[in-house]
Amino acid sequence: MKMMGVEDTDVSPEEAIKIYADKVLQWDSSEIERVANDQYKQAGEPLWSTARLPAPRKAWPQTEDQKGYKPLVGIRTIDFSRVIAGPAVSKILSVLGADVLRVSCDHLPELSATMPDLQTGERDTNLDLKTEDSRRVFSELVKGADILIDGYRPGALKRLGFDSESLRHLNPSLIYMRENCYGFKGPLAHRSGWQQISDCVVGPSYLQGKFLGIQEPVVPLLPNSDYQTGLTGAAAAIQALIARTKEDVTFDIDISLTQYNIWYYRLGLYTDEQQRDLRGRDMEFSPRHSDDMATLVVKTHKSLSKIRPDMFTHPKYFWEMSGQEYGLEENFRVLAPAFKFESSSIGWEVPTGQKGRSKPEWVT
Repeated sequence: MKMMGVEDTDVSPEEAIKIYADKVLQWDSSEIERVANDQYKQAGEPLWSTARLPAPRKAWPQTEDQKGYKPLVGIRTIDFSRVIAGPAVSKILSVLGADVLRVSCDHLPELSATMPDLQTGERDTNLDLKTEDSRRVFSELVKGADILIDGYRPGALKRLGFDSESLRHLNPSLIYMRENCYGFKGPLAHRSGWQQISDCVVGPSYLQGKFLGIQEPVVPLLPNSDYQTGLTGAAAAIQALIARTKEDVTFDIDISLTQYNIWYYRLGLYTDEQQRDLRGRDMEFSPRHSDDMATLVVKTHKSLSKIRPDMFTHPKYFWEMSGQEYGLEENFRVLAPAFKFESSSIGWEVPTGQKGRSKPEWVT
């Protein structure tokens, strides 16, 4: 608002859209992009990038209890991330049996709407790494970890005293994964960002609007690139875990929303016939460029409920979780895993819950 010169007044959503649209028309696109990001700090790659580092070979953890065996039992993961993409990596690892400890901080904001889902399977401890005591505790956790997921702005963890080199002094075999919006090379690497920005930068928003026939960009209706980046990170982590059992090596792994979106963009489009069929399933579906995520979620839910009424009720699609951690007397549902194994089990040992509820220690 300050950058645009918009006064803080009480107006309707429609009036606010017009006010901002009129202000944007006064800017050159390259100038608004530069000022918004460089001055006001608003927020082409493979699917993931790796750097191989020499390290002692590390055997896969052994487990005595083969009943209900999960593939990643004994693997310890620190989740130092927030919002969606980073926690989505660790959630998938927890489904496969990893001991996941998320490091949160009580004075940093969270996207509360996603926490019941993305806290599932993870313990959560409160550490402020700007304090010496918390850095000491974090160092001890790193010594016992297999994977560290860093989802903060590039360089944030380094400024707190933990970069690739210093982390390997604590734990030579550690797999260090970084996740951000734009990737870690090029002029945008230092910027913060989130899914909708990457969707606009790469092109899915433009293609979404074109598909809908409204000739304006519309951000994807659900956080697709966030969750798919999480899936990408989980696959990269598992590949690295396997590799270090066979070679004297460990890895720095970089994933980003934009890396995923570029890969996704290059998959191509549905045929014209397929697009007509999809649009025809709900002719009343009408997202717009000015819709925020809350509005898009409501519109999408309404449309999907019409097209696939079983999508939100089928018992195979959901698992029930206790609501006690959130002060609820009744259970609520979270999405069940979309896969299963013939001879291994999957699932969460730790129910979803509030941040800061766990001790900073390993339990496996």
